[in-house]
Amino acid sequence: MAYYYVKNGETAGTAGGTTVKSGAFSGLASTVTWGSIQSAIDDGGAGSGDSILCSDSHSFAPGVANISYTGPVPGTAATPPLNVISVSDADCDQYSAGAIEANTGAADHNIVGVINFIGVDVTCADRFSVNDSALLRFMDMTLTLVSDYFTITADGADVAFIDCTIDLLTSASDFIVNAGASLGFVGGKIYNSTGACDHVTDSGFTSGGGTLYFRGVDLSAVSGEIIQNAGGSQINDDRISLDISRCRMHASVMYSNESLTSENHQFRVSSSSDSVSAQEYQHHYSSMGGNVDDESGTYRDDSTAYPASAQKVSLKCVTSGYASINNPFAFDAPTRYAELSSVASDVVRIYLVSSTTLSDVDVWADAIYPDGTTKQLPNFVNSSGNTIPGSFVIDPFATGTPLTTNTEGWTNPPATPNYYQIDLDTSVDAGADCVPIIRVYVAKASATIYFCTSVDLV
Repeated sequence: MAYYYVKNGETAGTAGGTTVKSGAFSGLASTVTWGSIQSAIDDGGAGSGDSILCSDSHSFAPGVANISYTGPVPGTAATPPLNVISVSDADCDQYSAGAIEANTGAADHNIVGVINFIGVDVTCADRFSVNDSALLRFMDMTLTLVSDYFTITADGADVAFIDCTIDLLTSASDFIVNAGASLGFVGGKIYNSTGACDHVTDSGFTSGGGTLYFRGVDLSAVSGEIIQNAGGSQINDDRISLDISRCRMHASVMYSNESLTSENHQFRVSSSSDSVSAQEYQHHYSSMGGNVDDESGTYRDDSTAYPASAQKVSLKCVTSGYASINNPFAFDAPTRYAELSSVASDVVRIYLVSSTTLSDVDVWADAIYPDGTTKQLPNFVNSSGNTIPGSFVIDPFATGTPLTTNTEGWTNPPATPNYYQIDLDTSVDAGADCVPIIRVYVAKASATIYFCTSVDLV
């Protein structure tokens, strides 16, 4: 491990040794202080396991010139990253965010390899390109995209921004994810310091698609779509996986401006809202066959209210015209701890209501739970009486029988409601006490069905 010291205006010739130095940058020998991160890499040879320590007074601005960062290439075994860290100008062994690298005009940033950026702000005047093999972590920094986009074309790249501020400075500034890459944001915020922020990504999700996730991010400034112009083409749009968890949102935000056209397109959003109360129960899932959203206006009267808001909700499922018995819309249902070893609680009951009459080939559910004796062995149960013999898969030629009705009361049910229950009886294949995995399937096209969020045991 070697240390490289960076402050604009300096020109070094060697690394700074294998022991971190202390004291002010002004006290360092000129032979160990480089003028930019790129020069420490390209000329100094900083690489895997090394640390480039940038003065928090460092402000490198080469004008209309590209800036490139080349980190170590991932190998067959784990490759230690190159670390780029902002430190105090007065004491170079103390962390202090604030170092800056910025280009201007029609100039790009280019980056490859395994690199951690910590506390180093980056302003890109044009395009920021992640190329070739890349495993990148940006932490406690501000990324400003002035007029273009941050694009990932590296096959299987993994890029994450942790507690960072993302300034999408114009309506043309955004992210593009391709090539099976993963782009994530944990903490921090995304906004436009000069005006509206109407989307986060635009197009992309080709050449293998990608994964986009947000965890605990302030997205309240994003008033348009999270994903723009992707999802509407089964041919051109590959995998699209969007996961938003416990984020602050804008009241008018949309997850996408296109309808999803593939089972490989999936959006999951939980506990993310512009509302103090709604964040507790907010839920969204969508794919090609339909979508499921929390609904606070319609709910089963005997369901359990959420503790902070005291609100009861249902899950409103709306299927598209794609849904069918051979291609049902499926989603993970709410679950609970279940004492399946007891005959008094080994049937899992789901409540639902719809204006449409439903059979057990229109809607069904299955559960996966540990075997009562051999707990590492999973058992499967399907609620429909139309499974293929010896399997839990639905017979594609089944005609179905009406779902079991019940008399549970609902607040604000749909017009001409049909009240149903779905029972998952585990007694045939006895289970152990657990939290079962429950999945609901809706094969009825263009239907609206409300599912209770409280699962009963009978």
